[in-house]
Amino acid sequence: MPINKMAVINCLSSKINNILEIVEPHCSSTILIPMDDANDTSFDGIDGVIISGGPLLFTDKTNETTLIKKFHFITDLKVPTLGICLGHQAIGLMHGAECYRGPERRETDSVRIHKSHPLVENLDTNPIFREDHCEGITLPQGFDLIGSSQHYEVEMMASLHKPFFGVQFHPEASGEPGEVLIRNFLKIVTEYKME
Repeated sequence: MPINKMAVINCLSSKINNILEIVEPHCSSTILIPMDDANDTSFDGIDGVIISGGPLLFTDKTNETTLIKKFHFITDLKVPTLGICLGHQAIGLMHGAECYRGPERRETDSVRIHKSHPLVENLDTNPIFREDHCEGITLPQGFDLIGSSQHYEVEMMASLHKPFFGVQFHPEASGEPGEVLIRNFLKIVTEYKME
């Protein structure tokens, strides 16, 4: 059963077109939703959601409260959802994680995969992914730790109770390993529809 409609939440990401280029060939329809509109959007009829990265910081005390409010829509989502970088942090924060300022990473890092999971199918045990961030999160309660790097413990996580996934790195800018990961997520979306 093909993916009819995928929603991509744009959190002001400079890499949004990379996400769309990977996703669109696998979906009948892809809708791009600005982050500021997500709380007012109905996700009825949406098969899956990807929340992009972005240049905003949860640790910036001047906009911390305002920023987290933009992601309240996450609590109502019931379809497979992948958070990338800022989106990963938002999913974590909405499930009780803490965000912290860490080392600035603007290059590639090896991510050690801790366990087999559909999200990392057909990937090496230490794939290389593009990083572009200076914040990280603690592992929220009810989530499994899937992958870590030398610099950030929670590079990849999956909820034990919902079809929610987060990656701190940018698969959309990581070449073949990143495309494999996103295609794995799309396969999860397809299989979820069939249940």
